[in-house]
Amino acid sequence: MQLDRRRPVILHLDHPLIHVGDQIFFRPFVQHLKEAGFDVSMTHARQLGFLFGDVRRAESRPQPGALVVSRHEVLRAALGLYGPAADYFVFYMASRAIRRPIANFFIEAFADWFDVPEVGRRIDRTRILPFALFPDAVLAKFCLPETRPLIVLSNYIDSGLHRKLPWRERAMLRRAAHLKETTGGAVVHVGTTRDRERDGRDYSSLVDHDLRGRTTVQDLVHLLAAPNIHRVFCFDTAILHIAYLLNVETELFTRYYFAGTEREQKALAFYKFFERVEDIPPSVKERQRRSRGLTGSLT
Repeated sequence: MQLDRRRPVILHLDHPLIHVGDQIFFRPFVQHLKEAGFDVSMTHARQLGFLFGDVRRAESRPQPGALVVSRHEVLRAALGLYGPAADYFVFYMASRAIRRPIANFFIEAFADWFDVPEVGRRIDRTRILPFALFPDAVLAKFCLPETRPLIVLSNYIDSGLHRKLPWRERAMLRRAAHLKETTGGAVVHVGTTRDRERDGRDYSSLVDHDLRGRTTVQDLVHLLAAPNIHRVFCFDTAILHIAYLLNVETELFTRYYFAGTEREQKALAFYKFFERVEDIPPSVKERQRRSRGLTGSLT
């Protein structure tokens, strides 16, 4: 099926079932459609206006003749907004049949289904962001050191609470404490205001800078671009996706289930923005085999 590039393409992401972290995966998809000459508009979470600021906001009204792209879970809601005269192309992101990086899968599935080879397939992470990064400004904003190694700790998760097993969180805190001791780094604790209010534990012996409830998603993007970010400890949340987008060394404490070989399963957390699993550095694969958690460097 061929697609006329003059036909409006609407990427509908502004829905509670599409979390902020998942919306970040669509940035390369949007960029590649724009570069191929498509008329692209979209909806997205309010917090991500900075990430998609170069894309026109889609009007929430019937759009006859438009092609609406979204996740299958929100198809009914999208149909109510854009009407039955539009066409719909939806992804099932939890499918075990997906054996490619999610960000690449979006692009490839769209290009293959609509026979548009002009849509580039390889993601260049140096060109994903539509803005310049200013980590120094964020370091100054939160009075963070510019030369001391920074260890970012995010031990919270709202979705998939079944993945936050107590022993995994304890392992995360131990690893962060050990890294702080061996590197002389400063631990930066990030999370939401709700995370801070619901967590009555005392982190004073571990945390040097408590930024819970003080940062925006945009702040985190600029913060993780700082050259003295040493490592990020987290579950599968938006901060994980930002860290991988920026090539930051990350330790992930979450178990994954998806189709593929054992090596591919171990590599899942590291290949979200790689062209293929083989692009993961050998040193990362070796570190994965030695670690109980999924750990490694994306450099």
